[in-house]
Amino acid sequence: IESWCLMNIVYVFDKAKADYLHSLGFIYNEKEIDNKKAYQFFGTDEFMKSLTSNYEQSDFLVSKNMCF
Repeated sequence: IESWCLMNIVYVFDKAKADYLHSLGFIYNEKEIDNKKAYQFFGTDEFMKSLTSNYEQSDFLVSKNMCF
């Protein structure tokens, strides 16, 4: 049986913004991208609603990941 999914991973580069999202109950992992600290969130529907209602597209990066 084949099983796969498509999942959004969201990177926020501003710690204050990441901490605010964390205060709403969203958990992040710290990553380093191009020698800059990034805060990685799972892009659930609920998270994306909070993200897009509080921040502009330029404040974050969305990466689509496929999992098997």
